[in-house]
Amino acid sequence: MAKIDTVLEKVSRLALEDWAMMIVDPVEDSSELPTESGRCFIGATEYRGAVNGRLSVLCSANFMRLLCCNVLGEDDPSAIDDASAEDALLELMNVVSGNFVTEFFGEDKVFELVRPDVVVIDEGEDTSFFSSEHVRLFEADDEIVALSFEPEK
Repeated sequence: MAKIDTVLEKVSRLALEDWAMMIVDPVEDSSELPTESGRCFIGATEYRGAVNGRLSVLCSANFMRLLCCNVLGEDDPSAIDDASAEDALLELMNVVSGNFVTEFFGEDKVFELVRPDVVVIDEGEDTSFFSSEHVRLFEADDEIVALSFEPEK
């Protein structure tokens, strides 16, 4: 496994387990992407600095609601509105992004992180822009979530 993949897995798992308080297991089969179950969401942020690139998270609406419940201490995922669920995903992006650049590039490198954004992907829409050779998949609280880092070439 390349160093970039090792770091991506480490910081993603740390954020999901420690910050989001989820039970997390790695998933090896890329056919498990959340796009197979209908509507999904992609949260993405871009890096500018020593290296340019994009960090993305691909997940289901249910994952976002569970994430929000864990972060806010809410018991009922159905009580979570769409805006709060998207905010939770954006905050996860911030946590993973900050940890990723520090762990991979070091504390002495300066980066501008573009504000994360969430895009809705309906069933059957093209998600090829999510494809990167640096993708880590996890099962977090029984939901599949994928994180990728794509350096600019």
